[in-house]
Amino acid sequence: MQKAMRGTRLTLGRHIVAEMYGCDRRYLSDPQLMEELLIEAARKAELTIVASKTHNFIPGVTSLVIVGESHLAIHTWPEYGYAALDVFVCGSKDPWKAYNVVYEKLKPERVKVTELKRGVITVPRKSRDTTDNIVIREPIIPSSHSG
Repeated sequence: MQKAMRGTRLTLGRHIVAEMYGCDRRYLSDPQLMEELLIEAARKAELTIVASKTHNFIPGVTSLVIVGESHLAIHTWPEYGYAALDVFVCGSKDPWKAYNVVYEKLKPERVKVTELKRGVITVPRKSRDTTDNIVIREPIIPSSHSG
């Protein structure tokens, strides 16, 4: 049997997984609109954009925006009016801000959303004779990034 660790619980990231049905089909088949939408969502959530990549499958689109805090991704099936959205954010940023931007543009008739807490860990309490070995990092952004 494992001994329970005492300390502070910490969540390293939050991951929103959304199933969007009955979306605005005009967006779902347009790779440029989908990429612009994810970039807008990342900016409104004050995330650090690192790169983006979009592929048109005709009729669907897959778009990914890599952010310093993790990623935003969407996969679309315009023939069904369906979009699968992932917003994964580490640190203190709010993934719901990005989700809301996508929701407002795609105007789904029905949504199923789950938020996962990622990396839920217990950080040991400090004692008088130990040092803190947990380091919270800021994202490292290449100097060529123009934001």
